[in-house]
Amino acid sequence: MQLIVANLGHVLTHLVAKTEPLGGPTYTLIVAEVLEGRVMAVLDATGVPVSIGGVFANQAQGPGTCWFSVVPGVRPQGMPTVALMLRRVVRTVAPAFPDGVAAYVRDDNQQGRRLARAIGFEPGDLVTSSARQWRFGGGRSDRKASEAASGAGA
Repeated sequence: MQLIVANLGHVLTHLVAKTEPLGGPTYTLIVAEVLEGRVMAVLDATGVPVSIGGVFANQAQGPGTCWFSVVPGVRPQGMPTVALMLRRVVRTVAPAFPDGVAAYVRDDNQQGRRLARAIGFEPGDLVTSSARQWRFGGGRSDRKASEAASGAGA
């Protein structure tokens, strides 16, 4: 797998593979971030984007908002690599956010929780009836991150 700066083709290919539709405002925000070079893609061996993500800078004070998306069907043995690559992205940009970096993951999203933990996020408070804010700690070893992504450490 390979980590690269995403282009609009990567985003479109990724979104077509997703099973949930993406709302217009979110899509517009992602396109703007792609045009600024702030979205990363994890490509499989054939060049297909299996994951995209980045960190939005909030307009108001507060943490940067990390977002990531993985296409359905990524084999469990591929998730540790995806997690380590996304972790590299978050580690690289985290110093630019004095209030830290947060991700928001639904409690019923087991794969999302595993991925967030593997990237280095720690669960926090519920912010809606079903989503929890996770804060980036960055302290996990890469071995522990790999175990969490594969399900061994979750």
